[in-house]
Amino acid sequence: MTTDHDRHDLPTLWLHWLTAAAVLAAWGLGSAMDWAPRGPVRETLREAHVACGLLVLAAAAARLVWRPLARAPVRLPSPRWVRWAEKTVKTMLYVLPPAVALLGIAMLWAKGRDVAPFGLVLLPTPWLRDRALGHALEDLHAMAADGLLLVVGLHAAASLLHGLVLRDGVLAGMLPARRRRPAASPGPGA
Repeated sequence: MTTDHDRHDLPTLWLHWLTAAAVLAAWGLGSAMDWAPRGPVRETLREAHVACGLLVLAAAAARLVWRPLARAPVRLPSPRWVRWAEKTVKTMLYVLPPAVALLGIAMLWAKGRDVAPFGLVLLPTPWLRDRALGHALEDLHAMAADGLLLVVGLHAAASLLHGLVLRDGVLAGMLPARRRRPAASPGPGA
């Protein structure tokens, strides 16, 4: 059973799952956008993709601000290689999401586009259009996004290993707490 000292605090949980949902949605929308024919459907997918990317960027910034304030859960000692793997993946999960989003913003700007999901001009382009740079940034954005998805997959696999095989409470510490049912009280005639 996971206790409060084994769990992450509520803001950390919310930011973790918000970031995960936004990253997966952005990746899914980006993939769908690549397959959609040119036209209004593709443009709607692009705008939703950009909106999710901005949400990823905002969540990543909030996570970086909250991290030093958050209470870390108590963990059992683990081998050095496990601590190294945890630290490496965690660092990548803090660095890659904003990097992918920033590469996407830079790509749009290099292509001469404002970052304006659903018609809201949020970040006007500060650069002149540069097609070669735009295509290079598009390739970097796609490669970084695929790399992020790979790291997310490793993270999810490790979480399942902790939850289903090791049963050490690590996965449970990132899941929403279950409400405990009050113990059944004896009836009036007992």
